[in-house]
Amino acid sequence: MRQPHYQLILLTPTEKIALSHYGTMSREKQDIMADQINIFLNDPHESLLVIERDNRWLSYLIGGFFIIVGLLAQLSQIITVTFDKAVDSLKIERQGLLGNEVVEHPLDEIVEVKLNTSSYFNSKTILYQVVLVLSSGENILLTSNSSLGKARKQKIVDEMTNFLSET
Repeated sequence: MRQPHYQLILLTPTEKIALSHYGTMSREKQDIMADQINIFLNDPHESLLVIERDNRWLSYLIGGFFIIVGLLAQLSQIITVTFDKAVDSLKIERQGLLGNEVVEHPLDEIVEVKLNTSSYFNSKTILYQVVLVLSSGENILLTSNSSLGKARKQKIVDEMTNFLSET
């Protein structure tokens, strides 16, 4: 059975004004606010009524959910890079929670394999990412995100560069 939702609405002679964008299952809280408003309206000596509702927890909950889902989708991505000199092809397959993507380029379009560096918020921590530069100027990221481990990523760059230079 569906639970009832209660919403506080201010009735004026010309319109109905919702005092919140959504209802709640707690009628008691809505009744308390309605009583406060009615007492204020019926007391000519009162000049100010302040009722505060803090609904940030809902924003935190929804925002946190999307951050976690986004991180899982990004971190669970599998990237397979295939260099095939026999057919002069670079094939990049990305598999993740949100689907699969396959991109192909001729090997002779690759002009450079490089190691990009970045840091966040003036941090002393430097993050690294392996990148292929194409003759069109397009940069193809071979990792789903930047991370630590310069030596390991530099080794990947060196091996790719050596492979591509062998003809």
